[in-house]
Amino acid sequence: MKKKYKKIILILIYFLSPIPVFLIFYSLTPSKPYHTPLRLVADFMAITAYIWLIYQFILTSRLKFVDRNFGMDKIIHFHIIMSVIAIQLAITKAIIFLFIRENDITQIGSGVNAAVQFIILMILGVIYLRGPGVKKKNIRYDAAKFVHNFTIFSASYIFLHVILSNSAYESIFLIIIFTAFYLMALGFWLNFKVIRRLKIKRAPYEIVDVKNEAGTYWTLSFKSKLGNVFEYAPGQYCYISIISQNLSKEFHPFSFSSSPIKKDIISVTIKELGDYTNDIGKVNVGDIAYIEGPYGIINSLDSNTEEIIFIAGGSGITPFLSTLRYMRDTNDTRKTTLLWGVRFPYEIFLKEEFEKMVEINPNLKVFPVVSNDDNWEGERGYIDRDKLDRLAPCENPGRAIQKKDYYICGPPLMIKSVLPALKSMGVNKKKYIHIEKFYR
Repeated sequence: MKKKYKKIILILIYFLSPIPVFLIFYSLTPSKPYHTPLRLVADFMAITAYIWLIYQFILTSRLKFVDRNFGMDKIIHFHIIMSVIAIQLAITKAIIFLFIRENDITQIGSGVNAAVQFIILMILGVIYLRGPGVKKKNIRYDAAKFVHNFTIFSASYIFLHVILSNSAYESIFLIIIFTAFYLMALGFWLNFKVIRRLKIKRAPYEIVDVKNEAGTYWTLSFKSKLGNVFEYAPGQYCYISIISQNLSKEFHPFSFSSSPIKKDIISVTIKELGDYTNDIGKVNVGDIAYIEGPYGIINSLDSNTEEIIFIAGGSGITPFLSTLRYMRDTNDTRKTTLLWGVRFPYEIFLKEEFEKMVEINPNLKVFPVVSNDDNWEGERGYIDRDKLDRLAPCENPGRAIQKKDYYICGPPLMIKSVLPALKSMGVNKKKYIHIEKFYR
């Protein structure tokens, strides 16, 4: 089955699955007098919120088939949005339920109970919006991780409310359906948090090199204790947990910077950016690490255009670095242009390596763009429409078939600036602009 059809089927299942559950609920509950239009709307909102919340455990369990079809960066973004939408539906249902006038006082009590639990979820949703992967990052990773894990408690709380409600007691089949969804979520959570972690720990890695590339950039190299490393493609990334007295043990995502040609070693290049990465230079050779991967679906080497354009911001260079090294190692001499935005000249590490790449491939052009140094003799400022027009122009603006693929990786502000510039140049966004959102 073609990839696009798989994506359509998965999307339809996600959004439409609450409908048959609601129809079963409606047909099996004998309390027809209570089925007023407003009550039915509230019940449908509750069922939809419950099912979509359950699905969050599938979305965040790093399933390879989900990553292959959508890309984990898009899944993370979708997960955040759908969590908030599910919470909003649940809160709306609780408010409607509180204002429905019924004679059964127990229903009012259930409504208050629902309101309390959905307010809790609303608070969690607000924290989600301020957590990793969104614009503001004021919450520490540990706190955000705790909130994410606490979602299983929230789902359990809602599950108990559902199966203990009067409607569920009217049909054992309803209890079975709601229980099946809950057990599915619990199964994915246990597989992700326990079973897969145990499997990963059976294949440990060891840090064999810690190198300060320039300023706040560090490259860590790992070797497998069991032999060769797993296969990965240029531009992909992995999740790494380093067992060090100077770091917490959580898994964090990092792009590969090494060439996949090297079968005995994996390297990642990391910039000090936050609570965890600020201490990345304190790890030691010999520290044990656990690596899960690979992830990511953007492979620029699949491009069949005449030229590849890489647009990087800061540490967004790492997936492109892996690709350029792989091209060097495989004698791939296709036309390639790199625009790399940094703040200071000292952040342009590996100058000699880039120079050798250009010697091997005369079709490779590298343009560092420095924003905070007026004495820099090269490109200054930010990667904007003017620089893109001069250094990576669109040759067939507005046409369905174009000659260049544009790959972007960097912080949200850079993407927010570059994307409209490319669109204004006439680049076909749907086919020729590829974005790796900077969630890590």
